[in-house]
Amino acid sequence: MFEYEGSRSEFLKILAEFGEEPAFISRGLAPQTAWEQFVSSCRTQREEFLKWPKRHYAVLASQIAGDWKKLERNVASPEDVEKLMNLHEELSSNCTVPFDFFRTTGSALRQFLRSGHQFNRNWTGFVHSVSLDCVNNPRRDYNQFYEVEKGCAFGRVTPEADFVALPMVNRNELWEKFPCLDLPKLA
Repeated sequence: MFEYEGSRSEFLKILAEFGEEPAFISRGLAPQTAWEQFVSSCRTQREEFLKWPKRHYAVLASQIAGDWKKLERNVASPEDVEKLMNLHEELSSNCTVPFDFFRTTGSALRQFLRSGHQFNRNWTGFVHSVSLDCVNNPRRDYNQFYEVEKGCAFGRVTPEADFVALPMVNRNELWEKFPCLDLPKLA
C-alpha cells in the first residue's frame, strides 16, 4: 500500500506532528498529570479547612502586635512560642483584623488553638478517607503497559533494561506534603 522506506522513529515523528502520538507517550505523561491534579485538589481542600485557623491566627498576631514573647506565660514552654512563630509562614494571610481592647492575648490564643485542633481533626479525616485510586491507577497502568506499548511502537521484542516502575502513592506522601499544624500546648 505505502511505498515508504523510513524508520519507525520517523513515522512516529510524523504521527506526533499530526497530533496522533503513540499510546506510550500519553501513558508516560498520565501519572504526573494525575499527581499534579490530585495535589492541587488536596491543596484546595486544605486551604478551605485552614480558613478559620488563618483568621484566628491573624487575630492573635494583631493582639500581640507581632511580639510572640508576650505569649510565654500562656504556653507550656519556650519551644511552644517558637511553634507559634513557625506557623506564621503557613497561616499568615492578607486579612486585616482590628485590635480588640476587650480581648486578652490568652483568649485569642485559646480561640486560635481551638480552630487549629479542629483543622487537624478535619484534615486527618480527609487524608484517611481520600481515595488514592485517581493517582495509583495511572501508575499501575504505566507499570503494566508502558514497556509493551513503547516496544510495539519501536519494534522491540525485549523489555528495556533501564525501565523503572513507579511506586504506588500512599498516605504517608500526603502527610509529608501536607502535615497537620504543629500546635503549642497551653500552660
